[in-house]
Amino acid sequence: VDFVGDFKPQECANTLWAMAIASFAHDGLVRGVAQRAIRTLSEFRTQNLSNFVWAYAKLSYNEEEVSSEVQSMALSKLESFSAQDLTTTVWALATMLHRNDAFLTKCVHALKQRATVQPLLPQHASNTMWSLATVMFRDDPLFDFLCGCVRDRIEEFKPQEMANSVWSLAVATFPHEATVLRVCSRVTRTLAEFSCQSTANFVWAYAKLGYDNVPVIQSVEKAALEKLDRFSEQDLSTTVWAFSTMLHRDDGFLERWMSAVWRKIQERPVKPQHASNMLWALASVTFYDADCFAALAGSVVKEVASFSPQDLSCSIWACATVVHRDQVLTDLVARETEKKLADFDAQSIGNAAWGVAYLDTTVRSVYDALWQTVQDSTCLPLCNEKVVAMVVRAFFQGGRPDLAWKLFARLQSLQLDPGISGLGVWLHQSRHQQPDLAREMETMAELAKLRPCRHLQIAVLNAAASRLEEKGQAWCARELLGILVEQQAYDTVTLHLAHRCAAAGGAGTCTVPRWTVPTRVHGHACCDYDKQCKLLQHVLSTATKGSPVSVIDSIESFSVDGNGWLKIAGGGKGVVLDDLVQNLAPQPVRLLLEFGCFVGYSSTRMARLLKPRGGHMVTVEVDPVHACIARNVHEYAGVADAVTVCIGYSEDVIPHLKDTCGGMAADA
Repeated sequence: VDFVGDFKPQECANTLWAMAIASFAHDGLVRGVAQRAIRTLSEFRTQNLSNFVWAYAKLSYNEEEVSSEVQSMALSKLESFSAQDLTTTVWALATMLHRNDAFLTKCVHALKQRATVQPLLPQHASNTMWSLATVMFRDDPLFDFLCGCVRDRIEEFKPQEMANSVWSLAVATFPHEATVLRVCSRVTRTLAEFSCQSTANFVWAYAKLGYDNVPVIQSVEKAALEKLDRFSEQDLSTTVWAFSTMLHRDDGFLERWMSAVWRKIQERPVKPQHASNMLWALASVTFYDADCFAALAGSVVKEVASFSPQDLSCSIWACATVVHRDQVLTDLVARETEKKLADFDAQSIGNAAWGVAYLDTTVRSVYDALWQTVQDSTCLPLCNEKVVAMVVRAFFQGGRPDLAWKLFARLQSLQLDPGISGLGVWLHQSRHQQPDLAREMETMAELAKLRPCRHLQIAVLNAAASRLEEKGQAWCARELLGILVEQQAYDTVTLHLAHRCAAAGGAGTCTVPRWTVPTRVHGHACCDYDKQCKLLQHVLSTATKGSPVSVIDSIESFSVDGNGWLKIAGGGKGVVLDDLVQNLAPQPVRLLLEFGCFVGYSSTRMARLLKPRGGHMVTVEVDPVHACIARNVHEYAGVADAVTVCIGYSEDVIPHLKDTCGGMAADA
């Protein structure tokens, strides 16, 4: 320290380099050397300059003045830099999170020039990729070039260089398949040589890039098992997150993993990001251990004030998913959510809202705060279908149906699609939870209006008319069906319903919405329900109206004749269903309960046997579009009066089945 003012450039560089290698940071000496270096940078050789800035970054210093001065001097000497000098300098500046696009572009150009003379060494290629990914500098031609360097010399790569290369591709969202596969081929042969951090980083990147090859996963899992006791808290978090992202669950591994986590928790609370990642990972593969969740939840409670919005939302989502009830945790997260809502992204809003509501928070003010946030015209358009559904469920679950319906109206006013899942929640509430036919029809109108396929719109409106008739509103049904026929937006089911409703008397007392009539379009408008739409059209054009057997045969032939696989209980499975109704269930069968209606195949099959015996069927379907298609199938087959379709999640529908079934117990 006393003589630092007399240090020459190489002495400055060597002193810092030695401290970095020895992991010994004498603050006074580091700052003194840095100040001396800044005054004499013009005298530094390129190697001294790169070594100095590498050591400065390695020692975790990142003064803006130092990084800027080094960068400026490096630019003036760039033509003299070797490939190692370039990669070392870029790595150091990235480690200090210092990004200058103009500087990086020139460094990249110089590095490419050096590579034309001599191929980049593995360390240079992986360090450069890591540096660019760390500061989020994505240059596709450069990444292509670096990927080529990786593939050409992959057999020379060390474990950390392989892990860093794949990690960089994941962070830069550059899924170069040929490179990933070449790296994986070598990784699976050398995993025993990987450090704990390299193992965790590799599997994280592999999952982040969307890969899930079972042999690779099993190889990593085997290697991780041998090192779990040495894994850091971050390694444990990263690894389990990766396995869960790839939907890989191995209970034996998770048991060993939990033991390692438990030892960490005994030392200190788990860091926020790690705790939330661990909870999310376990819940994602539905692995629940009460003691493990309680311990991780304890870490959340102790550190909740320092949790980011994403950490908060992931933690409470995970606890709700596995139904881990901890009132203290739930209310703490609700309060923190209420305070930090302005910083939440859309997905975090949905996760947190659903989680605290599902776990019955006592912090009721959180719902008004949620409403104030989501109703904003800058927030709501950013909420995807899943988020909207989670917020709607939260409002209903939290006893605030007023806010749920205000959200429905707000989406209408902004002309935003609420999404199938959200509309399913509103339909469940208005049909089963708090029956309100006017609101149910308003939701059905919205469901029909926002579907791109004309045939699907007609099917939804047919289902709405069938529902109106079922609730004693034949006049309202006739009005809707008349509009469809008048506008030539009808099919065979429409005419069938219109004929039946024409014979019914009485005036309608339900307030119906303004129906949007499907418009004729040229060609076939594809949608997410394209196959189901085509199936319904196939049934209407090939089956005999009023014949359940003909409808069943038509559905089976649609799948067999090359139109795509359908998840139906056809063939031999269908015979089992027949046997259930006729022989296996207590006779006579009065009530059958089905979870998962889909397009109405199995419910039609069983209802055809139940109807002559005076039996009835209740089928539960979470997707309202599937429920509408199934209702059209039931109507066409002539079994609609023997089938009740409940819309909603099974956990929401089951508590109200007694009312739906008229107090009867299901026979099967």
